[in-house]
Amino acid sequence: LISSKNAQIIHEQYMHINLCLIGKKVINYNQIKFITSKEEALSQCRKFISTNIPNSKQIFAPSTAQAIMDIKKNQNDSIVAVGPKRAAEIFELNILEQNIQDKKNNITRFVTLSNENINKNSHDKVSIAFAFEQTDAPGLLFGVFKSFADRNINLSKIESRPTGDGIGKYIFLIDFVGNLLDSNVQKCMQEIRKNCSIFKVLGNYCSNL
Repeated sequence: LISSKNAQIIHEQYMHINLCLIGKKVINYNQIKFITSKEEALSQCRKFISTNIPNSKQIFAPSTAQAIMDIKKNQNDSIVAVGPKRAAEIFELNILEQNIQDKKNNITRFVTLSNENINKNSHDKVSIAFAFEQTDAPGLLFGVFKSFADRNINLSKIESRPTGDGIGKYIFLIDFVGNLLDSNVQKCMQEIRKNCSIFKVLGNYCSNL
């Protein structure tokens, strides 16, 4: 998304995720030899797996949907998948156990992307990405936070990720409450942009949170 020219976030949705143990056939836990899913999904079910099927071999898949499709095609009934209930229903597979994630109140964020500009009048959240031109100057990140604080703009998320261009070089991701049509927000963005080698608005959108 950061490197894309046109793609932007147009909607944000937070959903409760009920992860299930899914198989081709209804089998006992001691018959399970392999378990597949996205690495993060398996990690979220670590306690259930270690308690009920500790000897199973984990196979990482690109997504939970891909894992479920894989077991659908596989002739081996001893392989199961971790994924959402709806996916099991779509592929007509058996749900061996529901709600197996360690944290029962498991909420995941989903965003909708589009290349089209849409009316932003009712949008209430903004995501930006930026990297500083100077990486060793003191107080740069503090200056960003001050720009928001001086204008009473609430931040909802802050992340940093290595740029891959060298040690100590990061790109920062910030979500905040606001609308890009607001002059107060526009002034804040202009102020932050001054010290950045990279600055991109990832989206101005509606959130269901």
